[in-house]
Amino acid sequence: MKPGKKGLLLFGVSFVSVVVVIVGLEIGTRILRPGVKFVHYMKPSRLFNHGYTPNFDGKYTGPEGYEFRQKMNAFGLNQYKRVVVPKPENIYRVLIVGDSFIAGLGNITVPNIIGDWVKLRVAGDNRIVEIVNAGQSSYSPILHIARFKHQLQKLEPDAIIFFPDLTDVYDDWHRYRKYAVFDKNGMVVRVNPSTRLLKYWENMEEAGYSSWYSFFAKYIYRRFFSKSLKRLAGKSGEERIFQHAQVEKDAVTKKAMTQIMYSVSNISNYLELLESKQIHVSVAIYPHLPQITGKFNRLYEQEIRKLSFRKKIPFKSFFKEIATEINLGRKLYFKGDIHFSNIGLGVLGRYVKKWIAKDPVAALGIKFK
Repeated sequence: MKPGKKGLLLFGVSFVSVVVVIVGLEIGTRILRPGVKFVHYMKPSRLFNHGYTPNFDGKYTGPEGYEFRQKMNAFGLNQYKRVVVPKPENIYRVLIVGDSFIAGLGNITVPNIIGDWVKLRVAGDNRIVEIVNAGQSSYSPILHIARFKHQLQKLEPDAIIFFPDLTDVYDDWHRYRKYAVFDKNGMVVRVNPSTRLLKYWENMEEAGYSSWYSFFAKYIYRRFFSKSLKRLAGKSGEERIFQHAQVEKDAVTKKAMTQIMYSVSNISNYLELLESKQIHVSVAIYPHLPQITGKFNRLYEQEIRKLSFRKKIPFKSFFKEIATEINLGRKLYFKGDIHFSNIGLGVLGRYVKKWIAKDPVAALGIKFK
């Protein structure tokens, strides 16, 4: 065989081998562990990783067997009401942006609670204030930037209330950074959809496995020799996702601080993007239950507060209000789940409403009549 043909054959065999290995690993991860699944009302996006399926309408069973109806509008927002585009001149449009805590459970959402109250009021310039639920499950600052650029700015918002979440740090650094495409200035351009293989590797990497070989060697040993089917990861999901929050402030590792500040820098880019579009923006944050009980710290919140003050952006923490309710014995979070229950969402929505009523200029950028 001639050298040229031999090299071409070798290349072909190598290419096919690589493809077979990748496909095999992808199939293997699905068999060994399904990993993170997009539920039926989600769909992947080549621009902002994933989003809700437009016009989806179905029942969903959440934590503790709580059943609710999940219905998206034509824009893929978790609300029944249509959002008119182009925006009518008599509308002052406010987007409530966050992750699943803000997206809510069916019709019980913080945006709906605010919207039901705001629709009875009129802005000082006679415009009607419209509240839009722009919450999206499993989102973090990187995805918020991409989604605004490719979707939400089409809604022509006048104001945005942005709710960061404690899970942002893990999501930005481990889940979405590898899929993001950045411009020469470090700004997110888009975020590609996730693959099952890389999602699984993210868990293995955090669990301390240096390679696929070490993972499968340990799996084979446990499966066929130790007869143990216990999880292979060295850390639970909660330990991985909230690792940056589980230690005291004076003991935070350099690695954790790097990840926290990375997410804060993405928030900074997001706020600058909104301000460049002349959108009024305010930042608000709620606590996770372990922060109230003292298991988690509030370092991420503190860094976001500092950032907001530096940029002269209104900031509100609902830690004190929610902690007071918890200390009075109210159960605002689902058992065995990080999210607010339907009762908790109602309580948070009530406090957000009070904050807006007290200072609408800071929260929304307008005065009410």
